[in-house]
Amino acid sequence: MASVDNIQQFASLIRWSGVFFSLLIVTATWLLLKFINSMVESVGSQFVQYRMLLQKLQSFLQFFIYMTAGLMVFMLSFRINDHILALIGGTLAVSVGFALKDLAASFIAGMTVMIDRPFQVGDRVTFEGNYGDIIAIGLRSVRMRTLNDDIITIPNNKFLNEVTVSGNYGALDMQVVIPFYVGMNEDITFGA
Repeated sequence: MASVDNIQQFASLIRWSGVFFSLLIVTATWLLLKFINSMVESVGSQFVQYRMLLQKLQSFLQFFIYMTAGLMVFMLSFRINDHILALIGGTLAVSVGFALKDLAASFIAGMTVMIDRPFQVGDRVTFEGNYGDIIAIGLRSVRMRTLNDDIITIPNNKFLNEVTVSGNYGALDMQVVIPFYVGMNEDITFGA
């Protein structure tokens, strides 16, 4: 008996007249996204120098279209009252909190890195097996250029938990360790 009441309660939240329009919106959104994708591919193949820019714009536009269509479908398909609005608001707050947790940790760690200064821009550093020069220290991340000329972006909160080795620590010169071998048949004389 309780499950029948729950089903009736849930059915009363659905606006059945809006479900048809929601299906039309979903179909129109799908067609619009296919059209945008084909346009970006055709224009990107003709104007290669703008291909990356067009793909970035396409990503932002797709996100905006998804969010708009989702919001329209939700508003048309459901009757919204104070309880549902509070439930959605709480869910969104928790989701955003979890999403921003790492960003906030990197920001606070960035302040710590800037105050503590375990390394400086220009230092040659080893971090998690990567060896290179620090080229930028920001609030969210540190950028390092490896000896292979790769740019590595490291979130600042990693520096609070991992060991960082600085080869020169702000100095213009740096000690370099070079393996030196002496052959077995060589005569070693000291102080001649």
